[in-house]
Amino acid sequence: MLKVCKMRSQYVALIISIITLCLCHTRACGFDEFPICVSEHQLMFPAVSGNNVVWQDPRNGDYGIYGYNLLEDNEFPVCASTGGHNYPDICGDIVVWQDFRNGNEDIYGFKLSISEEFSICTNISSQRMPAISGNVVVWTDNRNGDENADVYGYNLSTGQEFPICNENGNQCGPSISGNVVVWEDYRNDDGSGTNPDIYGRNLYTGEEFPVCINNKEQYSPAISGNTIVWYDKRNGDIHIYAFNLLTEQEIPLYTTSSYKSYLEISGDIVVWTDWGNLDVTKRDIYGYNISTSHGFPICTNIADQVAPDISGYTVVWMDSRDHIPQDIYGTYVSGDMVQLTMVVNPTEGDPNTVVPEIGNHQYAKNEVANIRAERFVDCPYVYRFDHWEGKVAEPNSPTTTIIIDSDKVVTAIFTDDRLCGDECHPYLMGDLNFDCEVNLIDIAMLANNWLGCTKPQCD
Repeated sequence: MLKVCKMRSQYVALIISIITLCLCHTRACGFDEFPICVSEHQLMFPAVSGNNVVWQDPRNGDYGIYGYNLLEDNEFPVCASTGGHNYPDICGDIVVWQDFRNGNEDIYGFKLSISEEFSICTNISSQRMPAISGNVVVWTDNRNGDENADVYGYNLSTGQEFPICNENGNQCGPSISGNVVVWEDYRNDDGSGTNPDIYGRNLYTGEEFPVCINNKEQYSPAISGNTIVWYDKRNGDIHIYAFNLLTEQEIPLYTTSSYKSYLEISGDIVVWTDWGNLDVTKRDIYGYNISTSHGFPICTNIADQVAPDISGYTVVWMDSRDHIPQDIYGTYVSGDMVQLTMVVNPTEGDPNTVVPEIGNHQYAKNEVANIRAERFVDCPYVYRFDHWEGKVAEPNSPTTTIIIDSDKVVTAIFTDDRLCGDECHPYLMGDLNFDCEVNLIDIAMLANNWLGCTKPQCD
């Protein structure tokens, strides 16, 4: 339950209560596939967060970024300018991508709610393959040399860029969930490029830690909540392994001998592209439920399906069933649900500043949920966000994440932000010293300047 309380005091509390229920959304009970965007062009690399799907799309010549809202059945442009824009990622209200408008790869972003584009990193070297969670964007960065790629990050709330890992050797392909970043790391490689390991860093504590160090290949890590997954070739074939940050336990998840690529995770559901007999014209989308230890096919159409992404129980991918240039398709997979129920009293504040909005919202088990608390105005009162209380990724950020692994209560604390001259307390006509009062001081100022003239004709 979420409630916004307006009080004539310094603080206002926003309480979110997350209750675990075994439910099934009407659209999430089947595996019915549906087209999201069918085009004569090559649509690539879809990413999904909640009801929004984004992908790279060359309909205007260069690749741009377009999106589709599954709930509202509405397509929208994100970045349609020339220059080349690709590899989008999305989290809640923010889309990020790799951008070529300046002649090399940079990182740009777009805020959906206000249709505003912004730059994130335009360093003269290459910045590639961004990922986002909450208000933190991470990417692979070559500012320290093309053979010494590092992982960098940017905090959207503070506007601060920071290195995440710049050890010797290449660090690349970062994935982020909440305040934990994981990546593929070659610091222990002998130069052959065949011995990557998996490392991580907790951005809140600053601690770096190894996830898996082995003399065989571990690569393509992905993270959701407390679970990290990656591809592992310690036994020859490409298997999927997992590591739980709470229990510090490593387990093999999926150990078939098929070739696999494009690994992603949301909550307890892992998805990937499965090549089967190595026929690149006939790849499929498979999934695995960690809670039930159950693997299952998601899409095995006779055409080629590749590059899946997942948010909750929504899975999207590139699909060539209609023609060789891939389109974007999706489905809803089934599973145990976690329901987030919120109640906002509209007479006690502005509910439009609370995200998620009024109503019932469902999340997959162990999914990472985005929460946001923004400044709100209910004249004569004005409140701004101060901090979160509860187990959130960043207590001092108005945009952050929470892991739905059990019942939760988090509280957003707002502070009185009423100021002379704000939208509820404008300056009055005749208020010469801008103190929101018209009094003898203003009259004295008027008298002191009576018949004064600053026009050029008065020189």
